[in-house]
Amino acid sequence: MPFTKLTPLEYASLADRERVHTAWLAWLLGEHSPWPPSVRGQFAAKLCDRPTPLDVEATRTFQEWSGNDERKPSPRERRKPGKSPRRRLDLLVRVDERGGAWYLAVEAKLKASEHSEQLAAYDRALAPLERPVSKVLLSLDGTAPRTGKSWQSVSFKRLADLLGEAIDASGSPNAYATDYQAMVARLALAVALTERDSVAQCIFASPREAQVDLEQVPGFPAYISVLKLRRILQQAWMYRLGRRVHEFGSQALPAGWSFDVGESNGAALLNIHLPNAYPEFTAGLQVQHQALKMFCQPYPYPSRATAEQTKGASEHLRRMMAAASIDERINPARSRGFTSVTLGNGPRARNLEEWAVAVQRALRTTVRAVSRAQG
Repeated sequence: MPFTKLTPLEYASLADRERVHTAWLAWLLGEHSPWPPSVRGQFAAKLCDRPTPLDVEATRTFQEWSGNDERKPSPRERRKPGKSPRRRLDLLVRVDERGGAWYLAVEAKLKASEHSEQLAAYDRALAPLERPVSKVLLSLDGTAPRTGKSWQSVSFKRLADLLGEAIDASGSPNAYATDYQAMVARLALAVALTERDSVAQCIFASPREAQVDLEQVPGFPAYISVLKLRRILQQAWMYRLGRRVHEFGSQALPAGWSFDVGESNGAALLNIHLPNAYPEFTAGLQVQHQALKMFCQPYPYPSRATAEQTKGASEHLRRMMAAASIDERINPARSRGFTSVTLGNGPRARNLEEWAVAVQRALRTTVRAVSRAQG
């Protein structure tokens, strides 16, 4: 699949927002879909690995679903004083087939990671539904859910394959559905290509410095520039790095440690950390740009830290540094209380195996420091 022939949909959507994808899935699975109910039901069932549905009569979709009333909250409800807004599930699909109905819940993640207890909160909202519910966490790489029960991981590669099957089964291909499938397939291919050193170098370099062998990947630099995918693909690379470190020989992450991917100041980051390493503080190793940083920050991570939280993070970090005999200057604390010290830099080239070795080495130092500082 070339990167030189983009669809109008890709230009219109920028291809990097979760709502774009759930909106298209809502259209394809809803009452205005170009597909007949049987194809819609089969697509929904395959997406969540359910048995093939029998005689699907109808399907309905509800975007930004927040409760068991099958509707979106009104703007007034969202702004109601004294109450925090309820988390909204990206998409809920109801499939009516012979013998009953069932639901498909879809939460999509592209730029962000799963928020704290997010899927567990959706579980509570979905519980009152008087029909079976299958739940899908849709992400670039099929990232495993961190909370919730019975959520299944689905990658964009899997989504692209199922879209292709549904288009074939519909009997009369729809141009919009075909364009959407092409957009998803191209994004899935771009994610897979981050395994290549030259592609990874391209997505982490500045736009002026980005270079890829055009014979191997024609149009790729323009593709990520036009569709503003640089940070998303950086996060995909960071996720692969975290997974390699997690599976590094016999030295997997210690009990309680985990990794997640995010972004800050316009660049992707990887955190390998121990939540609540100290009461109300998390500590670990962060990878961003070339730097490997041992850090401590308030837990849960506040939108803005208090003076006490910033002071506490700094004190915990200093104890970690003393435990590891690190005598370096502490990086200034950020507004959210993130405090760190740079342990070193990763390799200049974006080779995943070389980076995994460097991160694993820095992680061993960090794990020992956290453990010893815990006393």
